[in-house]
Amino acid sequence: MSTPNIYAAVLRLADTRAAVKPFRKHLDVGAGHGELIRLVRERFKAESAACDYTDQLMKLPGQRVEIANLNSQPLPYAANSFDLVTATEVIEHLEHFRETLREFFRVLEPGGMCVLTTPNILNLNSRLRFLWFGFGNLFGPLPVKHGALFSTGGHINPV
Repeated sequence: MSTPNIYAAVLRLADTRAAVKPFRKHLDVGAGHGELIRLVRERFKAESAACDYTDQLMKLPGQRVEIANLNSQPLPYAANSFDLVTATEVIEHLEHFRETLREFFRVLEPGGMCVLTTPNILNLNSRLRFLWFGFGNLFGPLPVKHGALFSTGGHINPV
């Protein structure tokens, strides 16, 4: 799926919960440029927070980004702070994704919704790539040298 399709799927899933109880506070982990935040604001009128490994990617004017290395740090938010947590194409980049999932649960209020997406490593193309090369689509050996030439895009955990 392309990023716009992934965002559309996230919004469709969130619509199911929003129909019962509107969202008030949204956290986007791995917020990048902020496109999903913009879409959630437009669709649900929710207040959004952004967390990423850097604040240099954010394009939304005035959007603050909390910086956290999720391989070694917890989310910088209090427990039960958000009723919607999104992380699109994020956890496959993390060495310790289980701890991060626990952090999502910690900051999510009871009855809240968490929407995660990851690359589909079970599709036919990825399975054939695994059969022939030993690595699924978007994953591969991490190079020791010339990382820019043979990068796997930081995909280290085929969750």
